[in-house]
Amino acid sequence: MKRPAAAVAALLLLASPLFAADPDSLVLTAVLARVEQSLRTGNRLPAVVADETRGGAGQFATAWAVKTRGEAAGRELGAAYQSVNVRSYPLPQETTSLPLARVRHVEAGGIDWKSLDGIVPRPQSLVVVSRPAFDRLQSVALVRADVIVRSEAPRTIFFSVEKQPDGSWKPGLSASGDSSRLHRTAGPVPGHDMSVPVH
Repeated sequence: MKRPAAAVAALLLLASPLFAADPDSLVLTAVLARVEQSLRTGNRLPAVVADETRGGAGQFATAWAVKTRGEAAGRELGAAYQSVNVRSYPLPQETTSLPLARVRHVEAGGIDWKSLDGIVPRPQSLVVVSRPAFDRLQSVALVRADVIVRSEAPRTIFFSVEKQPDGSWKPGLSASGDSSRLHRTAGPVPGHDMSVPVH
């Protein structure tokens, strides 16, 4: 029996990965793809991604959001970032092509790299992401990625991710700096660029 055209169209829409995926997953997929590209360019692969999100650097996040989005919108986005990152949540494997790994004591810097050898041979980098925060129109997201490379100082990158007309998400501006300083600062850090276009 033939299905009505409208029913077929509805089934196709429901089967669409973009339709089925939640905004958090779409945003994190875009951010982690950008981070992986950067690590590949810098010969810092293989890498693993922590299997749960972590918050942090909330004051810096708000200061940067205000700088790039204006006072009202920036404070709203900064407050949303701190609110959604009060606790961690599991990171789905579908969000990244990099392997997921359970990592403890990230904040204290006590990463056991040997324990990660069972995930990938001699991993060179670990990526820890926050949960995305969205503006009230669900058109802009704010995400933090901590990039920890062996024998290098950990780096924190904040991404402003914008929704595209086709429903996808694309990283736009970013701010980066030394993780230990960004996680304890209340504003701009001298020598740290707070508004860098990401290519």
